[in-house]
Amino acid sequence: MKIQFERSGGFAGVVSSTTVDTSSLPSDEARRVEGLVQQANITNHSPTTENLPRRGAADYFTYKIAIESEEGTKDTVECTDIAMSPSIKPLLDYLMKQLRR
Repeated sequence: MKIQFERSGGFAGVVSSTTVDTSSLPSDEARRVEGLVQQANITNHSPTTENLPRRGAADYFTYKIAIESEEGTKDTVECTDIAMSPSIKPLLDYLMKQLRR
């Protein structure tokens, strides 16, 4: 499984990205990441329109998570700090740690 992660926005409008390939991770960590992806339920995630940033809002981040399975299927979700499904948060936390490496 390959996960492409991008964070953009914030006060400075900086774009940062990273890719995680579970085939290159130790088996324990790969299973953990795959579990986080399952928990996030990306394939059934529908964007929420409540709590979206107001026009001209600043200092929030936008996140894009694209997941490609071993079978070649692709799923993508975009969310913000303000409008995010709680099920995505653990995966997002893991990806943010990878971004800081």
